[in-house]
Amino acid sequence: MAKLMIKFVHQITEVIINDPLARDWFEAVFVPNCRVSLAERLVPDANLSEPISLAGTEASGTGNMKLQLSGALTIGTLDGANAEILKEVGQNNIFIFGMTADKINQRRPYTTPGMFTTTTRRSGT
Repeated sequence: MAKLMIKFVHQITEVIINDPLARDWFEAVFVPNCRVSLAERLVPDANLSEPISLAGTEASGTGNMKLQLSGALTIGTLDGANAEILKEVGQNNIFIFGMTADKINQRRPYTTPGMFTTTTRRSGT
């Protein structure tokens, strides 16, 4: 789902770039390795925060909290700071998709709950 969301944003970007009326008003930007000093300049202008990670595997940081406080819509998985944001802003003000960490652990029967390392089973046990 996350890869489809990124593809979707890229497709929207292509439409914006090729539309002479829209390209002066809208822009979609992916910022790799965004550091705090750069984020301080970008966050106030952002309309969308898309922190995506497999729930339970990566804590999304407080960067998306700063985006939310600046009025950006958060679209992401229920992981890390997104869980805290959801509690504070309510379901109408954040878009959560994907499975929860508990559901992921249920679908991976040979993992330790909360961990994503493979365990081996001894024969006969």
